[in-house]
Amino acid sequence: MSSINLQESQLSGCETYVAIVVDESGSINGNEAQQIRDGLSSFINSQAQSNITLSLIGMSNSDTAVRPDNVIEKRISSNTTAFLDWIDLYGNGRAYIQSDYWASGLNAVKNLSVTPDIVFVITDGIQVNNSDLLKNLFTDLNLTSKVFVYGVTSSTDNTEELTTPLTNFLEKTPILKTDRDSALDSDYIRVPNFNTLGIELNKLAFDLSNFQIGCLPNVSII
Repeated sequence: MSSINLQESQLSGCETYVAIVVDESGSINGNEAQQIRDGLSSFINSQAQSNITLSLIGMSNSDTAVRPDNVIEKRISSNTTAFLDWIDLYGNGRAYIQSDYWASGLNAVKNLSVTPDIVFVITDGIQVNNSDLLKNLFTDLNLTSKVFVYGVTSSTDNTEELTTPLTNFLEKTPILKTDRDSALDSDYIRVPNFNTLGIELNKLAFDLSNFQIGCLPNVSII
């Protein structure tokens, strides 16, 4: 009879899926938009040789609206130009000024053909038409993935702008990411601006690799 030998020290078939959902509302000023462009570009350029398949999704101006310019499920290594072109146009007026409906982006993620290993939401606020719809999206995605929010609030002390809606949607106290933690084990981070976006995204890529997310062990039949 054949036996199956799992050689866990030699991993193959590694394929990581990431979705980035980006707020493109009018409340993001020109300097913040540049920070987001810089952070996203840093991530794309740093991961140009990686096995990450990325979906880059812009929020829209209602819960159910889907933008036609999203870059969906493309390997970064062979589609860097497509991603960088999308990033270059970020904040140039292509989106409605109320494009901060989280549900629009999360619904696009839910409809992907492959569930991402993590959903990284970039935002400075939230609008919602149907809070139950958004809550259900959080619930459904967190069953098979991980939704993490990288958020700017109106003031350093006003973390409730993030924690109050997240507590409702998660039905628990959200876990704050610290410098020692991973986005994979946390629910949100509050930042004063978007200047650290590239650092956080590249740290996430490191953690995905370090934790061997998306890697299957070699299997040899003896």
